[in-house]
Amino acid sequence: MQVNRALLRQRAKVVHHSLAVLQRYAGLSQETILATTEAVDAAKCRLIEAIEAAISIWTHLASRLSQRTPESYSDCFAALAEAGLLPGDLA
Repeated sequence: MQVNRALLRQRAKVVHHSLAVLQRYAGLSQETILATTEAVDAAKCRLIEAIEAAISIWTHLASRLSQRTPESYSDCFAALAEAGLLPGDLA
């Protein structure tokens, strides 16, 4: 199967945008962030969004580029290492 580059680009944009928003929160004081539940909720949401998009990228790559379908999120890294696409110690 081929890698869906459009999907990867879209997911990478989500990661990039979420991290940019989180960088703005990182510049605020802890007191400022904790002063409103909305700021805490927004930061959590962006973190979850970035993680989900990154997982989507890895599962897509693992399913397309390895010789097998990964059985779990963590297995994506093992599959990519087995295919020689990721160093074993990083996997």
